Amino acid sequence: LLPGTSIHFTEDGSEPTAQSVLYSVPLVIENTKVIRARVCGSGYLPGPVTTHTYLVTGNPSLPVIALCTAPENLWDEQTGIYVRGPDAEPELPYYDANFWQDWEKPVHIEYIDTDGTGLYSADGGVRIFGGWSRANPQKSLALFARREYGPDAFDFPFFPDKPIRSFQSLVLRNSGNDWGFSMFRDPLVQNLVKPTSLVVQAYRPVIVYLNGEYWGIHNLREKLNEHFIASNYGFDPDRLDILEYYEAVIQGESDHYLQMLNYITSHDMHIPEYYETAKTCMDMDNYIDYQVSEIYFDNTDWPGTNIKFFRSEAGDAKWRWLLFDTDACFGLYDHFAYLHNTLEFATDPDGPPFPNPPWSTLLIRHLLDNTEFRNGFINRFADYMNTLFDPDEIIACIDSMKTGIENEMENHIEKWGGSLSAWEDEVEVMREFARHRNEAVRTHIIGQFNLEAVHLLSLNVYPEKTGSITINTVSPSGYPWEGIYFQNVPVLLHADPGDGFRFLRWDGDVTGDSTCLSVDVTEDLSVTAVFEPADIRIVINEINYHASHDADSEDWIELVNNSGFPVDISGWTLQDSDEAHEYTFPHRTVLEAGAYLVICRNLSAFRLVFPDVTVVPGDLGFGLNGDGEHIRLYDGGHHIADSLTYSDRYPWPALPDGNGPALALKNPDLDNAVPENWAASNGHGTPGEINDVVTEASEYSDVPAPAGSCLFQNYPNPFNASTKIRFYLCEYGSVSLKVYNIQGEEIETLFSGTKTAGDHVFRWHADRLPGGLYLIRLKAGRFIQMRKMLYCK
Repeated sequence: LLPGTSIHFTEDGSEPTAQSVLYSVPLVIENTKVIRARVCGSGYLPGPVTTHTYLVTGNPSLPVIALCTAPENLWDEQTGIYVRGPDAEPELPYYDANFWQDWEKPVHIEYIDTDGTGLYSADGGVRIFGGWSRANPQKSLALFARREYGPDAFDFPFFPDKPIRSFQSLVLRNSGNDWGFSMFRDPLVQNLVKPTSLVVQAYRPVIVYLNGEYWGIHNLREKLNEHFIASNYGFDPDRLDILEYYEAVIQGESDHYLQMLNYITSHDMHIPEYYETAKTCMDMDNYIDYQVSEIYFDNTDWPGTNIKFFRSEAGDAKWRWLLFDTDACFGLYDHFAYLHNTLEFATDPDGPPFPNPPWSTLLIRHLLDNTEFRNGFINRFADYMNTLFDPDEIIACIDSMKTGIENEMENHIEKWGGSLSAWEDEVEVMREFARHRNEAVRTHIIGQFNLEAVHLLSLNVYPEKTGSITINTVSPSGYPWEGIYFQNVPVLLHADPGDGFRFLRWDGDVTGDSTCLSVDVTEDLSVTAVFEPADIRIVINEINYHASHDADSEDWIELVNNSGFPVDISGWTLQDSDEAHEYTFPHRTVLEAGAYLVICRNLSAFRLVFPDVTVVPGDLGFGLNGDGEHIRLYDGGHHIADSLTYSDRYPWPALPDGNGPALALKNPDLDNAVPENWAASNGHGTPGEINDVVTEASEYSDVPAPAGSCLFQNYPNPFNASTKIRFYLCEYGSVSLKVYNIQGEEIETLFSGTKTAGDHVFRWHADRLPGGLYLIRLKAGRFIQMRKMLYCK
């Protein structure tokens, strides 16, 4: 300290002055209190105020927001913001009371973690916040960062589940209309709709201390204003039009909104052209999510109030709606509210001035005239009731949020009244709402839109974990999956392949080969999306083209699935040199990973020699030439999946030509178009199982593993229809393998993703391209290599 200066402090929240208590000996703090101190001295300006709240309670069960301000800022009859004051009306909600005034007072804010560690502190402003809940003994508070107090933003990650760490304002909410009930209805609603297009206010339950006095549980929330929109949407806060109620301007102007509203209400929305114009003015997905959420949760303190919407002048200029203040939901005042027809309520053309006057239902009523909007609206209800609003999902969220505050509820109740059992009962009311709401809402939708019924839609993916299905707007996390949908409201299914797979077809009660499928659920339906590996390797693995007389099984061909995943080869075809000779694989022919399949010329003759081989679907219908043959395997799109031309002369093995052995591939990983990769089997062949001549790849590889990553020359080259491309990686990493034409234009991406270290092989099918010179380019991290490939068509 400088000569002539001393430290003075207060314990009531007021700023210390030279007349405050002199600090002369260490303070012993036995109870929770706030200490404010500063240096004062004659001839000196007072030093900055240091403020700290000392918690003498053990570690708190929730984070603590400790607020400190001069007592008169809160409790003075003339100037205190927390009291009624002299002008309050005598009846609830005490209009004209001090706490209804737009007064702001200076406050010091501290954020203290559950281990007692102070993590953040700053000076700011404080106001009373909210509507009728201002009349509650425990009130909501809004905190503001302003230069006149200290920083112009609260720079701290108050909400771990959001990436935002800078806030111009925050709210300590008393739970609004839900005060004295569950204490988390509004956060529950917002938590449930997080996966939708709605941007919701972050939530964290905290304990508040006012000038060292315990003030109970508050919900720490983002404040809904231009800064919230800027932080969550990335829009310029100074270029926003923000409206509330019918057209009341909070910021900006209302002209654009009124023009849009006039257009929608003066044009027949049945006509698609007019609806398309409306879509350019408002975010329809956001609006549907907004309406569905408010209706489903039965918010009857809406739509004539608690409605805000905005657009960015600098963005796409579409209007979006903000979900907030949803306390009057989940049976707050009526334990049987799950039966309430909120859909009818929200579309009533003749509602009372409060809560649903005609202006508040005007927009939704006109938009529902349009078939696209109507179907999207109904399906959004169905999607969410099958997923986000599933009773088990909602109850799990309720229980989680209850657990988050239950250790503090006894202290909160001791401060503000009530009972723990009453709180438990109120939480059970919310669970009951969740259990019964879906059934009621489905009935309301059927009645409102004159629908016939609902049916069960069962979805599956085959093989497992190879892709997913998007139903309108949602994608289940696991399969098989079931959901309830409305008859005569088409459901849109979209097949989404996983990494390394591609969509093949729809199977079941509805079929098709387009990734998008529109389904009218007129009865219970079961639909499966079938996927296949993007790099399918069904290999011609063994050939018996000239059997010996002592074991005449006649001709047969063995295939093996070398893809590592099940592959559906239904509808694939096998041909020899004569295109009239064609065998088509029957429906539901699926080769599991590593499985074998044998197609024989004569099933009876084959079984005399191989009675135990069961993987034989039927007769081939034609024989193979003993002198040599061109064998081709085509997939369902008639693209070459595998092909080779064998011979009975060198360099092909000669023994399979009538001497007993079959022609056997040494390893399915080898290029079966190369004669040296084949051998004569030891016996009469091994149809339906691993070849008896198989050796490890390392034993036959003619190219040793290089020292670094490498792209090998494709084989064969030149090639016809398809060629194999091999590369080696020295380490795990991101890889792209792309084909370009000679002009440098990208033709196809064979692979883009991550691969492990080692050898990798891809087959490129070029049969739909013109012949000529092509380039293959490998990029693995910083490694890049290209090679030329000649396609002779």
